[in-house]
Amino acid sequence: MTNTFDNIRKWADKHDLNKITDKQVIKVMEEAGEISKISLKKMCQKLGRCFKKLIYLILMVDQHDWNIENLINEAYDVIKDRTSKNNNGTFIKEADIHG
Repeated sequence: MTNTFDNIRKWADKHDLNKITDKQVIKVMEEAGEISKISLKKMCQKLGRCFKKLIYLILMVDQHDWNIENLINEAYDVIKDRTSKNNNGTFIKEADIHG
């Protein structure tokens, strides 16, 4: 069964985007800032347009011969048992609080 990540990879091949350039990396970072700005302003109707850059991030991961699904699972395994304190809307890990 084809999943969304496979569809993204096929789309990239079709559009000759299998080599991500420095300019595209910079654009992904700009979009991350835009996502943050939109989130802070609670402008959810525009959020979908920003997340299209996530596709380029997936392609960058692929170019390093990493597997996005595995990376997401590994990241979740790191954070799933974390305890934290919310300090004025900022997530602070317990480990950082108690040093």
